[in-house]
Amino acid sequence: MRHFILNKTRLLYGKLPFFIAFFLIAYLLSGCTLLTPKTEALKQVHNTYRQEFIKLLVPSPSTGIKDVAADASFAGTLAEIRTFKSKYGEDMPEAHHLDVLEAMIYLQTNQFGMASLMKDKVAKASEKLQSRTGEYTRDQLFAQSFVHLLSGWVEIQKAKENGTPDAQTLKTSADGIKKILGGPDPKKYSEADDGAIYLATTAAIFYTWVFDIEGGDKASLYKAGSDLIGRFLSESEREVAKVETKKINPIGIERNPRLRYIQWYNYLINKAK
Repeated sequence: MRHFILNKTRLLYGKLPFFIAFFLIAYLLSGCTLLTPKTEALKQVHNTYRQEFIKLLVPSPSTGIKDVAADASFAGTLAEIRTFKSKYGEDMPEAHHLDVLEAMIYLQTNQFGMASLMKDKVAKASEKLQSRTGEYTRDQLFAQSFVHLLSGWVEIQKAKENGTPDAQTLKTSADGIKKILGGPDPKKYSEADDGAIYLATTAAIFYTWVFDIEGGDKASLYKAGSDLIGRFLSESEREVAKVETKKINPIGIERNPRLRYIQWYNYLINKAK
């Protein structure tokens, strides 16, 4: 490979000023990849979403509220998505990632009508977000789980409006997420950041709603939730989860949102007994 690069740059040498040729050779031999402005902009959108996403706190199981909506606006991410699309357009592979992020933000901020309008775009995106490594990416998992998230969250919204959520819809939604996350090797989800455990916790919350609405086998429903969350906790995090829920410092949760997932894991394994 190095010989190939040198041969190519020798051809350019006579056509380029010496200092340009010198830096071109050094750059190519370094193995660096040149990022286009468009790629850099897309990377920035993802970084902003990740920063805003990790601040998202699913509610504490001890509150009894058992909501799944975010106390966040994702204003920074939405602004960067609009800027990217206005500058580079929407008919490109990179836009599929942004469609998924935009749809998830609508879900995570209770804008279910807007989220529903994004369903077709997300469905198309889910087919085109496969990682080159064969592992699942966060956006891919969100896209595949989107219809289940939407249907489950819409049911929970009914309870806020003094209605009665449909237990079967919630169970179907939870089972759908569980199936997506239930591959034989949890390591295949390593590129998903905290997306996989967020989805697992959401499914677990759906299962608790199913029991609250219609009763049934509490141990089985809660175990389904705890097993799913546990797949994406490290061994040390599962050890932390053995501490009583009330001993997990709320301030610590704000600084490290993963503690909230640990808190839910702890709650489910204890309440399932």
